[in-house]
Amino acid sequence: MKLPPPRMKQCSGWTSWYNYYTNINEKIILDNLNAFKSRNIPIEIFQIDDGYQEAVGDWLYVNKKFPRGMEFIASEIKKCGYKSGIWLAPFICEKKSRICKEHPDWVLQTAGFNPGWTYFFNVLDFYNEGVRDYLRKVFHTVLQVWNYDMVKLDFLYAVALIPRKDKTRGQIMHEAMEFIREICGDKLVLGCGVPLGCAFGLTDYCRIGSDISLTWEDRILNSLHYRERVSTINAISSTIGRRHLNGHAFLNDPDVFIIRSTNNKLSKHQRYTLLLINLIFGGIVFTSDNISEYTEEEMELYKSIFPIKEKIIKDVCFSEVVRINFIIDNNEYLVLSNLKDNKISSKIEEGNYFNREKGLIHKNGVITLEPYESICLIKTEAINMKYIKSTNIFML
Repeated sequence: MKLPPPRMKQCSGWTSWYNYYTNINEKIILDNLNAFKSRNIPIEIFQIDDGYQEAVGDWLYVNKKFPRGMEFIASEIKKCGYKSGIWLAPFICEKKSRICKEHPDWVLQTAGFNPGWTYFFNVLDFYNEGVRDYLRKVFHTVLQVWNYDMVKLDFLYAVALIPRKDKTRGQIMHEAMEFIREICGDKLVLGCGVPLGCAFGLTDYCRIGSDISLTWEDRILNSLHYRERVSTINAISSTIGRRHLNGHAFLNDPDVFIIRSTNNKLSKHQRYTLLLINLIFGGIVFTSDNISEYTEEEMELYKSIFPIKEKIIKDVCFSEVVRINFIIDNNEYLVLSNLKDNKISSKIEEGNYFNREKGLIHKNGVITLEPYESICLIKTEAINMKYIKSTNIFML
């Protein structure tokens, strides 16, 4: 099957989740929005995540933390020149939700456990016409009345948890995604928690790995070999390993990067590695940082990612160090990334490269990387003083 080409190009943005989680309110959102607008940061999408609704499933009942409602928030985002995005989990509901209590015939069974909500949550029967009518109403309100430009749709896998006699789980998932695409019309869709094949050609962006964490790895869950754990190193590995989907099946969502030095336990090297890998391979490049709290150095690093330019990936090699060759504006770059917890030395096997911190590195030169450190080098054959003096991240 030939897939339609993605409608969008690589873009940047902000999402509330990985800093505030469900603890958002109108003031927090507007303060962060103003931080971008007042500094003329050229992001494309500003997205509200979980925490605005009264209960998961009751999407049209906005809680008291947003007294002027979500239509007002979308309007304020647009005034700043950004596209507005909002989070939904269309196929699930909390047990305390109105739709669970008022329409028990819509509910199939318990779908999972989330301590951030009221613990257990249920999956809705996608083939129940009442459920479909409800979702049509929700999406019409969010996209046409509230006028959001993008929906981030989460926990999508839940719709296919329970098999039917007449359909496989794969069929259920695909039909559900076709329904989502239909009711979203020409609005942007970011799919999360969905089997990737079922999202091909049906989402504009799609999460292709785990959530990042505020630490590098969850050592306990890793020791238990729990595959679905929240893990920064797992997210990075998926971003690299599933790079071939980007720009073909959809634009890849590698999850957010973090630059801030507060409210997380990632080291400076870990934060930079996450940022660099997301920029190289990601189709949508988001952060959740409150940029008004950045230090001068952090703000300089953040601004250096703009403008985001198209990259041609030449080669990716996995050895002791991940080696990534790519091209931007006819300049060839080499990234060396150490994803391990020990120092590793790597040889420059061909060509001469430059980095502002390391200087000129000749062929057969050796670079030693600290644990979790990444370095970006530019090939000197075509380099000019304009690039050496630039503030672009790929010259830092």
